[in-house]
Order: sequence, then structure tokens, then C-alpha cells
Amino acid sequence: MLPKGLVGVVLLTVFLAMAGAAANEKEAVFRGLFWGDPLDALEEVISVPLDEAGVTAYVKRGDRLELGPVPLEWITYDFFQEKLFRITLKFDHSHFTDILEMFRVRYGMELETNMIGSHYYWEQNGTSISLIWPLMRDDYISFAVFEDMAGARALALWQREEDLLEAEQQAKTKEGGAWDW
Repeated sequence: MLPKGLVGVVLLTVFLAMAGAAANEKEAVFRGLFWGDPLDALEEVISVPLDEAGVTAYVKRGDRLELGPVPLEWITYDFFQEKLFRITLKFDHSHFTDILEMFRVRYGMELETNMIGSHYYWEQNGTSISLIWPLMRDDYISFAVFEDMAGARALALWQREEDLLEAEQQAKTKEGGAWDW
């Protein structure tokens, strides 16, 4: 039998180790997926066209197209440098208020809203969350976008570098050099 003082030390050590392990655990962002997951974290994917440099987009075959009670049109999973960094849920405008209320319950009041109520924004544990009603679209589709903030910054830097490299390459091929206006 261990002395009472030693039992307390052992219990405290076990408790602190468990608390530390829980604190180091990453939180899943969507249906068991984590930011930075590789493509093989998704099962049976189909590549979809996306006009964004450096980003590849996929949909999951047989994905559950609902968020709570709200039906979704589709879900895309976006990867930069072969790592998951954005998930976009697309749904009919008629469910915009339902999703807005779900997000307010889950994430609290939005940090930002535009004046006409077509874009709401939250931040949660390194994830930006946007709820968007695109006013200029006539297909009645709205979006909820979850994005890894660090991954989005890395993508923006990469895209800027690519733009600069392309401009430099174009300048080299121009007659008279880069400053020939």
C-alpha cells in the first residue's frame, strides 16, 4: 500500500498528464476531418474544376448532404499543397436563416456582418467561418465556408509569389526590358 501523500502525487500526475494530452488534441473541423489532412482522409473523391491558383477541389462520392436538418446542394473540400484547408457547403437561399441560427447557437453572435446582411463572419480556434448570400447570383445558392486561417495565409502568399514570378517572366520577354512602357 502506498502512503497517502504518494497516492495524492500519483493521482495529481495522472490528472495533469490527461489534461495535457486533452489540451494538445486537435479539434476536428468537420465530420472528423482536421485542417492539414491529406486527400486520402476522404474516401472516394471526385475532382471538381476550381479556378483558383494552387487549389484543388473535390467532392466525396456518397457524402451526407445535410447540415443538421438543412439539406445541402453539395460540399467541396479544397486542398493547398495536398493539405485540407477549406470546406464549402452550398445550399439553397431558402435555408439561409436556418443556417444563420445554427451558427449563432454554435459559434455565438457573428464578429462581422455587412450592412445588407448577406455576409456573416466568425472565428473559432484558427478557423474562419463565413456565411454568404451572394447577391449577384441567380441560381439561389448560398455558401458556408470554413477555412483554416493559417492555410489561407499560406495560399495567399504562394499566389502572390506566383503572380510576381509570372510578371517577372513577362517583363523578361518584352522587347526593351521590364521598364519599356
